[in-house]
Order: sequence, then structure tokens, then C-alpha cells
Amino acid sequence: LLNSDTIVLPHWLERLVYPFKTDEKIGLVGPRSNCVSGSQEIPGLDFQDMDAIARFSEELYTQHQHEVRDVARLVGFCLLIRDTVFEEVGLFDEGYGIGNFEDDDYCIRVLRAGYRLCVAEDSFVFHYGSRTFMSMGLMDEAWQDIITTNEARFAEKWDCAPEERNDALQAARQHNREAMAAFEAGQLEQCVEVLYQAIKAAPTYEESYSTLGVVLWELGDTERALENFKRALRLNRSHETARQNLLDAGAALQRDDEIQAFLASLNS
Repeated sequence: LLNSDTIVLPHWLERLVYPFKTDEKIGLVGPRSNCVSGSQEIPGLDFQDMDAIARFSEELYTQHQHEVRDVARLVGFCLLIRDTVFEEVGLFDEGYGIGNFEDDDYCIRVLRAGYRLCVAEDSFVFHYGSRTFMSMGLMDEAWQDIITTNEARFAEKWDCAPEERNDALQAARQHNREAMAAFEAGQLEQCVEVLYQAIKAAPTYEESYSTLGVVLWELGDTERALENFKRALRLNRSHETARQNLLDAGAALQRDDEIQAFLASLNS
């Protein structure tokens, strides 16, 4: 299984397959990632471009080649399922609807069938996180309603609590709301602090950088403001607010040519 909001690097799949070769009782394998709930996450990663992601992937492989770690839960954003396990355990439970907790459910079924769940410590898959939910408008209260409903289904079905789930993107969005409240109250330094918390929670959420750029501009830190507008656009070149703010900042600083060159580079 592989979500559409991912970037895979060279050799990612063979590194995921390797644990299957070591023990036929390994039933599910997942990679490490920058944006995933639970122990698969490597927190605090902030990539500027594809080359940086690729370099990190190879560094991870060098440091953890063929290391395998047993876990009680793997996240379905990227999940390798042994064919015989799939034949024995079957399909995901579609009663969870559009998603959340269906992967937790499947992990329990595989564990109870006598198989191991493992993280391939040397395999890295970049994940933007929750983009399908965002595209469907299922965020904030709507997203929380899905979580609450599906968590209750899971608990009733298995008579146990699921492993801890921390959704990085949801946390970042909450931090952004807190930052905007601080900004409107004129508390700019507090606003910056909260936005850094948002970036730490979800380094690939472009809105945090766009908003941080605005606040830094208000504080007179024009260089860092420009860099944060650029970061937002590197993550999402269609982010119109960041684009317009960058253009306005370039005009105010008489650096139009530099800004136009940067924008052109996004399309190259």
C-alpha cells in the first residue's frame, strides 16, 4: 500500500522487502518517514529540495543497513504485506469508512494470526500527510468526528485501546490558529514561537512558513521573511498567498529580478 502524497527514493522497496527474507513470520513491514504517527516518525526533518531528501535517505541506509525493529503498529500510508498473510488475514475492514484506524485494526489481526510487524530502519519514504483528507475538506472538526467514530469502533471491536496516534498536520493547523490569534492581538513574538512549534510538528505544511513570513516582515526581519515565503512555495508552488507576499516583498526591497528568477526556478 502506498499513499499518493508520498515521495519514494531509490532502493526504498528492496529495503522494505529485505526483512521478509530474514523470517517468514514477518507479516507486515513499514518504513521510517518524516510525517507519520507513532514510532516510524523521524521528527524535526526539514528538506529544501529533492536532493536533500535523497541524501537523507542514503544516510539513513548507511547508518541502519538491514536493521529491523518489531512494533505493535504500522501505519498504512506505506505498508508492505506478505502475500500469504494477505491470503490468510484478508482485506481491510471497510467499516472504518474513508479511513483512520483501519490500519490499526489490520495490524491487530495480523499479530493475532501469529505474525510479526516490523519497521525497516533503513528505508525512508517522504510523506506530506493527510492531503486526501484536506482535498475533500475533511479537516478540523470533520476530521475529528471521523477519528472519534472510528476510534470507538476499534475499541468496541477489540476491547482495547489503540496505540497512541499523533497527527502532525492536525497539530500544525491548531498551532497556526493559535498563531493567528496572537498576531491579531499584536503579540508578534508569541506568534513566531507558536509557528515554530507548528513547523516542528509538521515540517512539510506550507501554511506555517507563509504565515511566519508575514510575521517576520512585520517585525522588520525582511531576509527571513523572504526565505519563509520561498519555503512555502518550494513545498507548494500553487500557494497564491505566499507567491503574492513574495512578489510584494521583492517590489518593496527592489529585488524584483531575484524574485522572478526564483519563481521561474520552481517550474524548471
